[in-house]
Amino acid sequence: MIKFDINSLKENDDYILADSYKVVEKIILNSNYKPLHLFVDENIEFPNDLKEFFPSISIINFSKIPGSKYHKGIIGIFEKAPLPNAEIVPPFVILNGVTSPENVGAIVRTISGLGFKTLIFDNKSVSPFLRRCIRVSMGNFVFLNIFKTDQLDELIRSCPYPIYGTANEKNSTSLAKWNPEKLSGFIIGSEGHGMDDTIKDLCELMVKIPIKEEVQHLNAGHSCAIIASRYLFDSTK
Repeated sequence: MIKFDINSLKENDDYILADSYKVVEKIILNSNYKPLHLFVDENIEFPNDLKEFFPSISIINFSKIPGSKYHKGIIGIFEKAPLPNAEIVPPFVILNGVTSPENVGAIVRTISGLGFKTLIFDNKSVSPFLRRCIRVSMGNFVFLNIFKTDQLDELIRSCPYPIYGTANEKNSTSLAKWNPEKLSGFIIGSEGHGMDDTIKDLCELMVKIPIKEEVQHLNAGHSCAIIASRYLFDSTK
């Protein structure tokens, strides 16, 4: 049996670290992620309904861990399910250089709630499986088909569905005039400079959110929420 030490927990390609009872419970209900270990703060009521799922449990005092930021008193460690093959199930969202865990977590929570099926992230984006992303997403990554691509340009070229780009540029089509196809997806670019120019050229169409010129850009997570909502209610068959 693997032994876990709360003092040396680090992000790992093999494991998922999940904070809080609600997030841990949500991951347990998804059979793709095997429970490995549970840390519980001695100052909270022990969640007995989780006991049967974890092969090992540690009761500790989180407040005595130097530099800790474990606010909810529970840390669940799960074996990460292998990333699936690059099967794009529409509707989908692609992340191109989105580096903020808060934004990625917010995007996961938004698109899973709105019924999107797939999230693709490139090698310049933060992984949705980072602990901070999972916390912000409230564990809703379990409802998405998520995979990484190291060749975003090739993925777009080979994709059988239309892919729309997003950028606040003069030649972009206003969101108010956008009628996306139901079986399609869109790209959210980096918080700093937006989508890569080489990726923009491969898109079916570039769309923008009509905002005040002085504002220029919105937060990546907020932009995704607005575009995904428009997609949900106005996409064509």
